[in-house]
Amino acid sequence: MVLFSWLLVAALVVPGCTARYQSLARPPALSADPSLEAQTRLLQDAQAYHAQARYAAAVRLLERFISTYPGSPHLAEARWWLARSYEQLGDVGAALMHYRTLAAGATGVREDSYEVRAMRRLEELRRAGNRPGAAAAARTALMLSPAQLPPLADLEPWMQGLVHAGVTTLVLEAVTGDGTTPPGVYFDTGTAPVHRDVFGLVLPMARRVGLAVFAEVPLHRMPWVDPRSDWISVVYDPGERRMRPSATVDLLNPAVQDKLVGLAADLAQSGIEGVLVRFSEEKGFFAECGEAARNGFAAAFAVEPEPAQLCSVTGRSLEAMPQEFWRWVGWKFQERLRLVERIREAMRQKNPRVVVALEVHSEAVVDPLRALIEYGEDLMSISQRGFDLVLARPAVSTGAALDGGSDESTAKGLSALARWMSERAFDPRRLWITNVVQIRDARTLGEGLPDPAHRALLPDGVNLLHRAESGGAVP
Repeated sequence: MVLFSWLLVAALVVPGCTARYQSLARPPALSADPSLEAQTRLLQDAQAYHAQARYAAAVRLLERFISTYPGSPHLAEARWWLARSYEQLGDVGAALMHYRTLAAGATGVREDSYEVRAMRRLEELRRAGNRPGAAAAARTALMLSPAQLPPLADLEPWMQGLVHAGVTTLVLEAVTGDGTTPPGVYFDTGTAPVHRDVFGLVLPMARRVGLAVFAEVPLHRMPWVDPRSDWISVVYDPGERRMRPSATVDLLNPAVQDKLVGLAADLAQSGIEGVLVRFSEEKGFFAECGEAARNGFAAAFAVEPEPAQLCSVTGRSLEAMPQEFWRWVGWKFQERLRLVERIREAMRQKNPRVVVALEVHSEAVVDPLRALIEYGEDLMSISQRGFDLVLARPAVSTGAALDGGSDESTAKGLSALARWMSERAFDPRRLWITNVVQIRDARTLGEGLPDPAHRALLPDGVNLLHRAESGGAVP
């Protein structure tokens, strides 16, 4: 059965395309021609709007570009993105007009030129009955581990295949974590081991074919940190009545927070369009009982309760939990959310348009108290801070989960989500639903990725995130 997942996506800012992205990675050198500098800035802004799914704004800027600079060396590029923006808006006639204008010049030019791309896109639309496959504003993303990417020589044609299959966004893991890869990160930084600068390789190709690139950032995972370090979190073991090390870093440790903020700034410097922020997938948020968290809580509330009071629910119902317990989980949640806000601020200092999104589990809709205790998630607070939401796969034991159990429970959960969004006037473009898929060969991508069952229960505009399971290697 198709699996669904909510991910609370902390601010997915998707900067948009070729020339613009190049300037995000490194500012362009000053030109002696002020007009050319103005053209570059205008084109970059328009591409950023396109990547953020603000297609009407992109159209306005690109129309202005074409009318103001009819002799620009970037005219073909501007017209290509204008056609793409009209296609996303569902204005087939306008999109076809600009594609045809470009295609008319597709003689004596390179195969990767915008003119040739327009000619190919016209043929694709003709086969589809002139119905742009991406006419809806919703994004379609594919999430992969860098280990699943094809060889470098095949990478750009493979990405072109993704675009033809309707994918608009490629999401890559930013940190190693499969246990077989040396610990490190997949982007250029001087503050952590770099396994390979995958983002530096992928981004230029993605821009050429029109794919936005996001990074998946697991805040809890720093595989290069010594497990004996005081950066490692501890959890309270009620059976042995003592603390024991966990497998994750302590997100409330100030040194860990500073490291994460610095790494996030370096990642933004690469020119990515957005990040999907993930916390630990394991249950037990309440039981994380690091020294930094205990000291901060004691200072905030002028109390020094025993860890057994704060970090254990053994033998007690939720109704019987003491007031200090609820203060504890609420305070930890707010502190962790402040960390993500710091990360977003640091990234936007490097790239003002970067999108930050947060992962949430289905329990955040169907069982909010349980979501707060087990995962440290509160849907309302997260959405009020301006983060996108990504629905993640719930644990098997959660019962009536959105992607587990029967079709009836799945439909019921998605209906509850739709009601939640409607009651709060939540913009569906800020919601991402995860569809777990197995991708085994290029033919799967060529035929397009499947639309999950029950998506019709959600409002139009909801984004779809196809997550490739580790067993489904991409050729």
